[in-house]
Amino acid sequence: MAARGGAHRIAWLIPCLALSLSCTRIPTAPPVAITIEGRITGPTGAPIAGASVHFYPRSDALSPEFADFTHTDSMGQYTAHILTGIYEIRVAPGIDGLLEHAERVTFTRLSRRYDYRFGGHLVRGSIRDPLGNTLDSGHVSASLKYGLYQTAGTRFHGGEYSLLLPSGTYVLRGASLERYSGLPVTETGAFSIRSDTTIHIDLGGHLVEGTVFDPDGAPMNDVLIEAYARTRFLSARTMADGRYRLWVHPDTYWFEFAPDDRNFSYIAPRVVGPLQVTAPRTLDQSLAGLEWTGTVSWRSTGAPVADVFVGVWSDTRPGSSRAATVRTDPQGAFRFVVQPELTYSLATLYDGAASVRLDGLVSRTDTTFSILLDQAPWP
Repeated sequence: MAARGGAHRIAWLIPCLALSLSCTRIPTAPPVAITIEGRITGPTGAPIAGASVHFYPRSDALSPEFADFTHTDSMGQYTAHILTGIYEIRVAPGIDGLLEHAERVTFTRLSRRYDYRFGGHLVRGSIRDPLGNTLDSGHVSASLKYGLYQTAGTRFHGGEYSLLLPSGTYVLRGASLERYSGLPVTETGAFSIRSDTTIHIDLGGHLVEGTVFDPDGAPMNDVLIEAYARTRFLSARTMADGRYRLWVHPDTYWFEFAPDDRNFSYIAPRVVGPLQVTAPRTLDQSLAGLEWTGTVSWRSTGAPVADVFVGVWSDTRPGSSRAATVRTDPQGAFRFVVQPELTYSLATLYDGAASVRLDGLVSRTDTTFSILLDQAPWP
């Protein structure tokens, strides 16, 4: 009976001991330095040269500072020096049409290799403008709607794009490659991709159109129009008849009208907004305004100073500091046409002279400035 009682007590202790061990924190080995290698290939098995391979630590024992990256060579091969642990690997192929790959991988002394072969379903289609015309060129990107953030993008010419996407649910975005197209970046709904498919992207929006007039009332060519919302931006330029077109998604916008920003202009940009756009509308704009003129002279002699840069700008729209800039003529004279009821800054820049800056200038009347320059205090 004693022997059986002892055996019973030992049998009772076994699960308790197991429970105790399961609750005891067993120390893990500290990370050690290892060299890993791998190969990145395309859908046909051909090597992808120049692909970037990023390693982001995801173990508690690894600090974010141990993140690292490398690139594949001409044979698609790479090596990297990291510490053992769990990493999020992100492979960017560096070529159009393939989805950036991301997954979590554990590297140990015995597991030092990571290969990846890109593949997926062929997704193709076109981008169409609001009039139904197919764009000859554009940019399309696709991003996974769920899971680790991964994207694929391609620029295309010839009217059709193509992407190679693994099975998943994606959001596609399309845009024109023309800088001043007036067309919005457009996002599709979520598409479940499980086989080769065709998806056309329509760059729709409400039409905002109008005519821009110069200070003398004539239609003005090559005026830059930019429309800004919280997360949206698009631009267009006026044609020879002063007309422009923008297609915008419903939102609240600031509109800026600026003469050709590639050259100097005496006309200060006009800012209109904020305007809520929920339907098509006409927005004409005159660049007439108040006349701000003046002269720049040396304080010491009173002689006029030619070729001085003079600029005016207003920070009416947050983040905007568009300026009108001119050079003084041989008589030291300058001229601006500014928008009424705005607060401007005016400044000069001239080699060998100290700059002059005037802030808080409210445009309520035509104004004449007499600016005196001093020699710079440095040689």
